[in-house]
Amino acid sequence: GPDTAVCATSYMLDAGNPGSNYLWSSGQGTQTISITTSGTYSVNLISSIGCQGSDVITVTMGQPPFYTLGNDTSTCGTGIIIDAGSGYSSYNWSTGATTQTITVSTNTTVGVTVIDVNGCVMNDSIVITLSPSPAVNLGPDTTQCGGSVSLDAGNPGNLYFWSNSTSGQTTTASSSGAYFVTVLTSVGCSDTDTINVTINNQPIA
Repeated sequence: GPDTAVCATSYMLDAGNPGSNYLWSSGQGTQTISITTSGTYSVNLISSIGCQGSDVITVTMGQPPFYTLGNDTSTCGTGIIIDAGSGYSSYNWSTGATTQTITVSTNTTVGVTVIDVNGCVMNDSIVITLSPSPAVNLGPDTTQCGGSVSLDAGNPGNLYFWSNSTSGQTTTASSSGAYFVTVLTSVGCSDTDTINVTINNQPIA
């Protein structure tokens, strides 16, 4: 056969012509030999009726190159795109997809097997953890006469950063202005909302 590059730890060479006498450059006298190192190999044979033949092949062998999908990933949101990298001849994901990229929308372990142009088969897997971002809604802008307005950021059990320097789930707006809050979850997901509060002076009768 033609000179070849293979991604394996062993490779079989077959001189064909069963029933002949064989002499390989590596010393064997069989129709087939298994090689484990790169090199140039030749064979000479004599058939049962005395016809001679020979051939030479260069085989380059190697271990699969290092391959990784990256580190296990925790991210905010409901989905993440995983890229197996470009330049491979085929992709086979544990999800059944055969594209370079996939979108993962659940907490799972996802793996891929890729094959490069030299036939090297490589695989890796990563753990995906998705954390939904908090949905913060302070409600519509509000106007009232006198008093104060209680604002509630919702999402109990998280961290709260209000523009009036308070840090509870709720705060009190006692003067007109724009009030905003950022809610931060334990895994670092956040959301922000702003409300305009107008408190008019109460007339004195």
